[in-house]
Amino acid sequence: MTIHTPEIRAFARGGLRLGVRGLRLSVRSPAIVQIETARGAVRARTRYRPPMAGSRVIKIAPGEDGQAWADTLSDRAWRDQAELLKRDNDVSVWRAQMLGRGVVVKCWSLNRLKRRLQVIVGATPAARQWRGAAWLQEHEIPTADPFVIVRTTFDGQPTECFVMRALIGETVFDHLAGGDLTVRQEHALARLIGRQIAQITLHNRFNRDHKPSNLIVTRTGDPTPIVAVIDSVAIRRATRKLDHLCSMLADLAIEPTGCGCPPRRTLAMRCVLEALASMVSDGQPNDEDPATLRNEVWAAVMSVMARRGDLTPRIDPLADVRRSDG
Repeated sequence: MTIHTPEIRAFARGGLRLGVRGLRLSVRSPAIVQIETARGAVRARTRYRPPMAGSRVIKIAPGEDGQAWADTLSDRAWRDQAELLKRDNDVSVWRAQMLGRGVVVKCWSLNRLKRRLQVIVGATPAARQWRGAAWLQEHEIPTADPFVIVRTTFDGQPTECFVMRALIGETVFDHLAGGDLTVRQEHALARLIGRQIAQITLHNRFNRDHKPSNLIVTRTGDPTPIVAVIDSVAIRRATRKLDHLCSMLADLAIEPTGCGCPPRRTLAMRCVLEALASMVSDGQPNDEDPATLRNEVWAAVMSVMARRGDLTPRIDPLADVRRSDG
């Protein structure tokens, strides 16, 4: 019996199990699939075609040259000249010059079973970042322009690369840690971030990784700074708007607090008030006294932080290899 599922065959490792209405599919090895039902089990040998050599363009922005990007990314020379910003398990982030432009390249190894299954269903981190960036742009929320997603090979390992424009500016975390802004600039920034969080929430989305090191301040001017979201992988649909608003507000405080540079209470409250003002002006929520709502949201943010326990980030944004991208 031959099952025409080269993707499962190519990407399977270990004892994968998938259950669908009483049918259980187990990938026992790269060559054997076992199908189990209430009447028994049968083992089937799959048809396998090895991954194609070379690079493949998965997504590309209009006007970009896919072949040029694929050729550039498949050549190791760019990594030898690039700056490593972050390395975390199977992901690395680089700043480089490519095709005459400053870019940031996020690279995910596809060796793990989880990553290979994500390839099958089109839900790799690169694909999610592309969709998140497109959503942000559609709703006029600043983000880094995505150029291309290329699937290639690094040192013999299948790898997916997401390339986006490198933005000029420091992260919100850098400004909190460095204390280099005036009080007036800090307050303008806090108000803007509060409005931005409300805007995301009002459009029925929330960002599960809305931390200061994922926000680039491209302009610090008062009263109109600009803050760009540079990691859009974790943008999800919001089903409980106020709860998700509180979660994003908590994310803004957790990272700097865990690194010993928490935002001042007055600064944090200014962000909260601006977010709530934007929500209320849109009619959500509209059935509570403003002071009561403010206190409830503040208490909810503190509760989220308390439940996290140790707030120390797994990767220190102050380390030499900076985590300037999530």
